[in-house]
Amino acid sequence: MLAALSRLLLLIGLLAGLPASAAPQRVQQLWGWADDAGRASLADVLALAPQQWRALPAGRLVEQPQQAAYWSDLATQTCWLRLKLPRAGAASGPRWLELRPGVVSAATLHWRDAQGHWHGTDVRPGATAGPLQLPTRNLLLVLPAEAADDTLLLRLRSPTPFNLSLTVWSEHDYLADFTREALLFGLIYGVMLVMIVYNLVLDVAVRDPVYRVYSLNMLVSLVYQALIQGHAQLIWPLPEVELTPLTNALVALNCTTALMFANRFIDLRRWVPGAARGFSALIGVAALGSVGCLLAPAGPSFAVSMLLGGTTPMVILGTALWAWRAGSRTAGVFLIAWTLYLLGVIVWAARWLGLMEPSGWTDWPIAIGSALEAALLSLALAWRIRLLRRERKALQEAGEQYQRLMLQDELTGVLNRRGFGRQLESLLEQRRGVALVALDVDHFKQFNDAWGHPAGDAVLRKLGTLLKATIRTGDVAARIGGEEFVLLLAHARESEALIVAERLRRAFEATVFEPRAGTRVNCTLSMGIAVSRAGDTPAGLLERADALLYAAKRNGRNRVMSQHQSGEGTGPAPVPADA
Repeated sequence: MLAALSRLLLLIGLLAGLPASAAPQRVQQLWGWADDAGRASLADVLALAPQQWRALPAGRLVEQPQQAAYWSDLATQTCWLRLKLPRAGAASGPRWLELRPGVVSAATLHWRDAQGHWHGTDVRPGATAGPLQLPTRNLLLVLPAEAADDTLLLRLRSPTPFNLSLTVWSEHDYLADFTREALLFGLIYGVMLVMIVYNLVLDVAVRDPVYRVYSLNMLVSLVYQALIQGHAQLIWPLPEVELTPLTNALVALNCTTALMFANRFIDLRRWVPGAARGFSALIGVAALGSVGCLLAPAGPSFAVSMLLGGTTPMVILGTALWAWRAGSRTAGVFLIAWTLYLLGVIVWAARWLGLMEPSGWTDWPIAIGSALEAALLSLALAWRIRLLRRERKALQEAGEQYQRLMLQDELTGVLNRRGFGRQLESLLEQRRGVALVALDVDHFKQFNDAWGHPAGDAVLRKLGTLLKATIRTGDVAARIGGEEFVLLLAHARESEALIVAERLRRAFEATVFEPRAGTRVNCTLSMGIAVSRAGDTPAGLLERADALLYAAKRNGRNRVMSQHQSGEGTGPAPVPADA
């Protein structure tokens, strides 16, 4: 997938960077007049005094396929532009005037013929126009060859403040730019659609809501991009009274889903709990804002969307950086993808604030950033699955290790009293009989007093080793007291338990300990064997085995005692010849 992403980046770069071949032409002069009431006629505009026209600053010439770019900061819904273009050459062919971006809801171009009569051409978004009668995402007007002079009047209407460029095209250059944009935006939308489907498939496979949330976020971003770039109007034309609140609501909804995704993807509750609580509140605010943008008038709706759209990306970026510094690996990946998207947002915002010249390339960063973010975060989500599986496995192994430590005697490596109790209950519940061997190191207190506790620990460790080597699969060895141990022999008769116990006793007796250099000492065991009966409880079985253990000690130690006669709890047990 990394190789595919690299090829995607290369392809986007090639499409966005295709060189221009057109020679630039400048709009020589540009003036604007705000029609606050929106009812001025052509005659009213022609009657305006020169000082009523406001000279508009000519933006820097953008060396792109478009030939000249100017922008207007008129913040009214209706305005008139008076522009003067250089004369076209005799063999130049048709020329076109494009208004970028496609936020103008209607435009009328007025010109005067040789007889002094004024003519007008109305254009609306999505209309079929331009070379080859192609549908256009921006408004495109043909510059009339029959105009008597190069001074034109342009009436514009927009639901948002104007911030646009006027671009003059030759037919050849327009077709070249149209092809490049179609390929670029087709690639961007295709990537986002593929990533939406990809994450929905992952959601079905792993049942993790984070994939569903991200798919929703990408879908909202895709619809928003299609609206602001003018492509949605080609499919489903909307009147401006519906388009503006919908666009503003999508900004707020995009912020809502982005906050939800960042919260889940970075796992803020784990890494920065304080930020997680703030995110929850901000998600609620953004969700209410999306509803408010649909219902509020255009001005407040636009202000709310810009407030949320301007602050949310920075909040997410700062929180992701905080989580990354706290140790979140997923936050680091999120930062890379989100930074690409944020750069596009900054370029887009700079254009709308008038800090950057509106032009072809300023249309692309937010769309390209959205596509790259979608691809990178989808890759990160797939990596997140592996990361979570590794973490889950590590936690499971740690839990199992913790359980073992809880049930295991640290010194000898056999079970402790807790582990022994669980195993004894389990074996008794199976009702197939169990032999319990209780054993104790003889005179162990005196041994500790004489040679010290480290030497005593060595004796216990050796006994633990012998116990583990003695038992079969399914049997249990445990240390239930200082020097007291037990063996649980599953499904064993008394005769079988005697063989095991006697073998262990002899092996331990034969073991030589050296508590000090040159000193050789032997230790012995006393044992008692009790075999389970119907209705036995763990405490009752252990009590009988302990009674036989103490009987072995009373009878001289270093021996095995068993319940070899019904109803009797003590007495030396006969040892089989093969023990």
